Amino acid sequence: MASASTIESIASQWKVLIDPLVGDQAFSENVAAGRFHNPAAYHVHNAAQAVVAYVLEGEGEEAAFTELDDLARIIALRVSAPSASFACFFELRTLIIQELGSAEYHRVAKDVNGRLNACILHAFDAYVEAREKLSSIANNELKKRNEMLEKLAYGSSAREGGALS
Repeated sequence: MASASTIESIASQWKVLIDPLVGDQAFSENVAAGRFHNPAAYHVHNAAQAVVAYVLEGEGEEAAFTELDDLARIIALRVSAPSASFACFFELRTLIIQELGSAEYHRVAKDVNGRLNACILHAFDAYVEAREKLSSIANNELKKRNEMLEKLAYGSSAREGGALS
């Protein structure tokens, strides 16, 4: 349905919406350098390519969802509301309409919207899971810090021969 240049064009525009630093020359260099040089840039690039190709062509669902899992983990690290974090997903529909043209989009709208909605729901589930894990890690760190402070407080008061007041 969509040509490779159409997919590339939409993916390039969408990457900027996912991460504003994409326009920076260093981003392209980081992607070219590989996944260990800058994992965030690598995952944004791969997710954009896989998701746009899946949404437009309907092939590669498993690859797109795998990349969405990685992207959702990156988005979960941001300190912003979920609505702000996921705005880029809703903008993808606008980019597709602009690139395909209104007539072509309306011809394929049902399929494209269904696949896009599936991607959004999958990404949000992965995002929530990642946020829960981050919250659990933060909570455990607070518990450990509190336990350490209690040990220090009770330990020093026991050495001084007094009770903690």
